[in-house]
Amino acid sequence: METEIISFISQHLNLREDEILPESHLINDLGMSSLDIMQLISGVEERYGIEVDEYGIIENLTVGKISQFLASKIG
Repeated sequence: METEIISFISQHLNLREDEILPESHLINDLGMSSLDIMQLISGVEERYGIEVDEYGIIENLTVGKISQFLASKIG
C-alpha cells in the first residue's frame, strides 16, 4: 500500500518518488492541500471499492501512517 500511496502523491504533486518518505507529513513536508488529501482518499476508495473515514486520514498525516490505516481498511 505504501508504494501505491507514494506513487499517487508523486504523480499528483509532480514529485520524484524518492522525495517521498514514510515519515513525510502530507501537509508540512509535501505541501498537500485538503483537496489533494480528499483526492487521495477518493482514488483509494475507487480503486479498492471501500469507504474511508476522512477523520482516520486526518489523524494519520504521514505517508507511512496513512498507508497502514488504509491497508487495515482493505483487509
